[in-house]
Amino acid sequence: MKKKIIFIIIMIILFPIIVNAKEGFQVENGKTYYYENNQKVNGFKIINEKLYFFSRVNYALKTGWQNASEGVWYQNSNGEVLKGNQTINNKKYYFNENGIMQKGFITLDNKLYFYSRVDGALKTGWQNASEGTWYQNNNGEVLKGNQTINNKKYYFNENGIMQKGFITLDNKLYFYSRVDGALKTGWQNASEGIWYQNSNGEVVIGKQRIDGKNYYFNEKGILYKGFVFVDNKLYFYSRVNGLLKTGWQNTDEGVWYQNSNGEVVIGKQTIDGKNYYFNEKGIMQKGFVTIEDKLYFYSRVNGILKTGWQNTDEGVWYQNESGEVIKGTQNIEGRDYKFNDQTGLVEGFKKENGKTYYYDPDGTQSKGVQYMCGRFYVFNTNTGAFEKFASEINVIDVSAHQGNIDWNKVKKSGLVDAVILRIGYGSGYTDKFFVKNKNELERLGIPYSVYLFSYAENKEEAMNESEFIVKAIRENKTHIYKDLAIFYDLEDWEIKSTGENSYGISKDTYSDMITTFINNTEEKLCIKTRVYASKNYIETRFDPKVQGYATWVAQWNEKLTYKGPYEGWQYTDCRSIPGINGCVDGSKFYY
Repeated sequence: MKKKIIFIIIMIILFPIIVNAKEGFQVENGKTYYYENNQKVNGFKIINEKLYFFSRVNYALKTGWQNASEGVWYQNSNGEVLKGNQTINNKKYYFNENGIMQKGFITLDNKLYFYSRVDGALKTGWQNASEGTWYQNNNGEVLKGNQTINNKKYYFNENGIMQKGFITLDNKLYFYSRVDGALKTGWQNASEGIWYQNSNGEVVIGKQRIDGKNYYFNEKGILYKGFVFVDNKLYFYSRVNGLLKTGWQNTDEGVWYQNSNGEVVIGKQTIDGKNYYFNEKGIMQKGFVTIEDKLYFYSRVNGILKTGWQNTDEGVWYQNESGEVIKGTQNIEGRDYKFNDQTGLVEGFKKENGKTYYYDPDGTQSKGVQYMCGRFYVFNTNTGAFEKFASEINVIDVSAHQGNIDWNKVKKSGLVDAVILRIGYGSGYTDKFFVKNKNELERLGIPYSVYLFSYAENKEEAMNESEFIVKAIRENKTHIYKDLAIFYDLEDWEIKSTGENSYGISKDTYSDMITTFINNTEEKLCIKTRVYASKNYIETRFDPKVQGYATWVAQWNEKLTYKGPYEGWQYTDCRSIPGINGCVDGSKFYY
């Protein structure tokens, strides 16, 4: 009885609780909750295989966007947490199996996508991030491989990243811009060098003809310049623009020749009817060359194979019609010679006490005028010492400083072969004895030319001086001897009354003056025009590029030590000639 009373009391206490117990979804005051064991749940909850999230603060069911420590997710109007691909407010998102919104690169059904790292929305079009640059089509797929976008071609790697620079695809080399990644075509120039891409964007390699011109590209597609062997043939491509060269070439390496195919020729070659020899590198050889145990000599000036008599600092020798340097005892043009068996040089010239003598193979000493070794030699008729070549002429130069000259006595002396007259000085002053001296020389048949003493300080004044000498020559009907040039006298001068002088004229200014005077004078008169100056003046005041114009060199000495080219040597300022009072300049010209 007592137990029944206790049970009844318990039931009376619990009955209100059992009657009011809550389970499942409940709407209270307009908010939805979920009860388990009469308790509200919070956080993520799977209910009937659907995922929900209830506020951890007030336990109410959430809808819309949520952001918590787990990440970001979205609950529809029923509070369900969405998963997979979803479109929300016209934007596309992807939520994983836990409903968390995904950001960055994601592979779905073997396709790569990228969702914004800011709001998680699926991107389209061009994207740029720390990984690089990529492109997503209208479906948001990250493109890979070769793609054409807005009429431009690009290449994206297996991760969808746009590639730049050189790329090899299917054994073909391409180059994509390092700026925007677009495939390039045509000529390109970068730090690697220069290359060319055809209309397909392929970087061309090897021999190529582009716009009618020939080029060569190495195995990396870089335009080659300089010498290169292709199929065992040597070619040279311009170091300026890479063009295949043809014809004669001249660089620091030397001189060579490329035929119509651009091949650098090697060995013996006949070009334009002249014979040359090129070594194994294609460089034209000069001087003595042994070929197949035979000795040849090629000009040190232009490399042409010489024939006949040769005379240089090495000595004298003879080359037959084939250009071979002959050796041993030979009879040439009716005269016997002994040529060295090794060098081919004529034996018989002997140096004794600074003088040169010549002895024939039979020991006979040559005296007087002798035509030998292709030239007229003049040996002293008593001692046999060599005096001169008959082509050497003795020249004097005169001006008003010599006063009245008795040209009859000059000619009678036999000491003067030709004369160079001062026609004037500056751009307006004629030598007061010029016309008289010219007329006398013409009367006596003495060859002559003229020189002008310059007072120019720049090329404009040099032009004025050129115009002056042209006018003077024409007006005075001056007949310049064919073997002599007109000379432009350049040396130091000073006009004390004005303070003008030549001391400050620079090398560049002299270069302009020389080329201006010579070019204008030669153009107007068609007579060779050159410069007179001292050895020291040429070497110290003239730029090397115009030193070659100074062919009348003054060095008052027993020996000319000037190393440049010249045709006349003024060896004294005090030669004594009958008919001339006092000293006169003496020169030797070689013709």
